[in-house]
Amino acid sequence: MTVSELIAYVDSVKPNAFSDSDKLVWLNEIEARIQTEVMLRWQGEMEQYALPEDKDTELLLSPPHTAVYRYWLQAMIDFENGEYDKYQNTSGMFNAAWSAFVAWFAEIYRPADGYAAEGS
Repeated sequence: MTVSELIAYVDSVKPNAFSDSDKLVWLNEIEARIQTEVMLRWQGEMEQYALPEDKDTELLLSPPHTAVYRYWLQAMIDFENGEYDKYQNTSGMFNAAWSAFVAWFAEIYRPADGYAAEGS
């Protein structure tokens, strides 16, 4: 999934008044969490996106883990709109997707030494 595909998808399922730049801020926040908290990259190695030059850039996560991005952006839209009941629902979906991704990553990779586990 690319940056522009993610933004287009979120806009189609959750119409909103936020700009692509707003959504890019939220996308960069979750990419930073993925890179620092899970992949254990340091600040100097982090990838961040800018528009329009990175609109066709592939995101770090691939299916089935792209749900992390979708639910994160949807939750941020709900939060910023002050729709806190919806936010609770979408953040719950995000947390489930995040937990599944982190568990999968920990099972497959040994981030401390940068190697995939044997047999993966």
